[in-house]
Amino acid sequence: MVQHKVATALAEGLIPVLCVGETFTERQLGQKDVVVSRQVEKALAGVVLGSKDKLVVAYEPVWVIGSGQAVTGDEAQHSARVIRQGLINLLPGKVVENQVRIIYGGSVDAGNIGDFLPASVMNGVLVGTASLDEKSFTALVKEVV
Repeated sequence: MVQHKVATALAEGLIPVLCVGETFTERQLGQKDVVVSRQVEKALAGVVLGSKDKLVVAYEPVWVIGSGQAVTGDEAQHSARVIRQGLINLLPGKVVENQVRIIYGGSVDAGNIGDFLPASVMNGVLVGTASLDEKSFTALVKEVV
C-alpha cells in the first residue's frame, strides 16, 4: 500500500515523504536496521524517480512519536546511513544524491535539534509536536539559526 501511495504521489507531481522506523519491541530485539531496510525496500520497489521527481525519507522510530523521547544524534546518523544504502540498492546513485533527502523525525525540539544538525548524512528534521506551539517552534528555529 505504501509503495502504491509513493508511486501515485510522484505521478501527481507531489514530493512524497516516506516515514520509516522500528517499534520499541523491534528495537529491543536488535532488529532496527533490518526493519528499516525492509521498509525502504518494500516502499520503493519498482518506483522510478523521473529527472524532476523528489523524495524525502524520514527516519521516525514508531516508539518516539509523541513520547517526548528522541534517539541520539549518532543513532539517527546510523539509521540515515542504513536508509541511504537501501536507496542506493534501489535507485541510481546520482538520483539518491540529487533527488532524495533523508531527515530525522521523532520528538525533535529546541533542546535536541542540535544533536541532528549539522549532519553528514541527514538533510534535516521533521518537526511534529513542537510545530504546534508557536513558542516551541520559534525556539527550535532560533536554535537552528
